[in-house]
Amino acid sequence: MVSTAQRDLDKVIADYQRDGAAVVRGLIDPKWIERMRLAIDEMIASPPPLLLAKDGGVQGSFMSRWNDTVQEFSRTSPLVDLAASAMASKSVRFFYDQLFVREPNSHGTTPLHQDLSYWPLTGRQIVSIWVPFDHVSPDSGVVSYVKGSHDWDTLYRSAPFSAGDPVIDQPMPVLEDPERVIAENEVLAWELAPGDVLMHAPTTLHFAQRNSTGDRRREAVAFRYLGDDARWLNRPGHFLGMSYFRECLPPFAFADGDIPRHDELFPVLRSN
Repeated sequence: MVSTAQRDLDKVIADYQRDGAAVVRGLIDPKWIERMRLAIDEMIASPPPLLLAKDGGVQGSFMSRWNDTVQEFSRTSPLVDLAASAMASKSVRFFYDQLFVREPNSHGTTPLHQDLSYWPLTGRQIVSIWVPFDHVSPDSGVVSYVKGSHDWDTLYRSAPFSAGDPVIDQPMPVLEDPERVIAENEVLAWELAPGDVLMHAPTTLHFAQRNSTGDRRREAVAFRYLGDDARWLNRPGHFLGMSYFRECLPPFAFADGDIPRHDELFPVLRSN
């Protein structure tokens, strides 16, 4: 007999495969939530490399390299099993994490974009799992998704995230009139409690509004995982080619088509 938990997981995976995004309720234990909140407070108080104040909050990448709690969470929490199921992959390799904090009434927004445009990767077995550590909703900046856009067969040029960010010259089409795209398509946007997570495919178009609440900080970390078919692609303008990252990370070099084998930077968490 199939358990209720398995039926729930099967539905989540079916939603994810059909829509390009899905919500998983109650995945993370409250003890993990509390530990991660403390870790975020520590990082804000004493910023590690690659953590910057930005748009009324902070944003950082590869926090698991400098914070033991974030590293343990990325490698041993239920996220790893969820990633394997979502990707239908025998292997799971950690790619990187991103911390996103928006203070109440902050002005920062996230433009409509696809993650894959910024990454030196190709493949369908790649997943992002967005974990909030507060109650979040559209008015506090929850990530929202254009339903089904992962199957549009178009990879759009990277969009600048903030005023003054350089426009990246990439041989891909520009996403014209993002507001019209949002208005003319169904948007998935959930309210989440601590313990709930979102997951989305690398080509799913998504965005987030500003945190317009007056009393709620939005704390979240996105964890990125790679599966069996993920391969390196030196896409023009990818973020790991920036000196900002290369100066803070161990050296690496991959040719197009390589599996990104690097035990320190991209560790294998499950092997086939």
